[in-house]
Amino acid sequence: MHTMRRANRWAALAAGMIATATVGAGAAEAQPAPARPTAIECAAAFGEVATLPAIDYGTRFVRAVERGGKFGTQCFGSGQLTSMLFTEGATGGVWTQTGAEAGWGELHISYVRGAGETLDVTVLLGGRPGSGWGAVTEARVGGIRGPVSSYAATLVAAWNRGDRASAARLAESSVVAALWAHGNPGKDWRVDTLTARRGFTVVSISSRSGERAELLINAAAVAREHGQAVKAVAFG
Repeated sequence: MHTMRRANRWAALAAGMIATATVGAGAAEAQPAPARPTAIECAAAFGEVATLPAIDYGTRFVRAVERGGKFGTQCFGSGQLTSMLFTEGATGGVWTQTGAEAGWGELHISYVRGAGETLDVTVLLGGRPGSGWGAVTEARVGGIRGPVSSYAATLVAAWNRGDRASAARLAESSVVAALWAHGNPGKDWRVDTLTARRGFTVVSISSRSGERAELLINAAAVAREHGQAVKAVAFG
């Protein structure tokens, strides 16, 4: 329940960021996610998937990631997941499945690539939208350093060394205040994973002592090289 409440909070904050960008930034800065291919287009390419077992559904999504096939990842997932995975460097190579766990109407499937790189995807078990497309609702990567995770790592590094001025260029003032209130300096925190899920992007961080926190990031602001892209933080 705690995780679900936080996810709802992140989704509400992310919706607010999108609304603000759309109203206040102008057409040049408002960059909506690319539209998913139609159900007809997806079915023509991949066949019917409404009753495809979730484990096979997730595998098809991941194989599309391996191939760098944006059409496939948008059919099985979304433009947001596609953007995160392709930008962060999850394409190419071979992702090997290591486990799967069901819970709350979803199947969580884990994969590894090379040494220390991880990919976890979440697939709806039932109630898939429309003709069954877009059922991959979440993707999480670890051990990969793309633009968004690197941005978060730069903020964490600034916090670790007590460089508040640099942190203030990367995160909202409320985030900086929360970080410094928790620890001044942060000392030994690091970036663990990056998650994209239905409208928001979260970076999970942890300390050597086992503490954990999540950073809500405006991925579009990172892509446009805007400052203060970290919008919220939650500990625990």
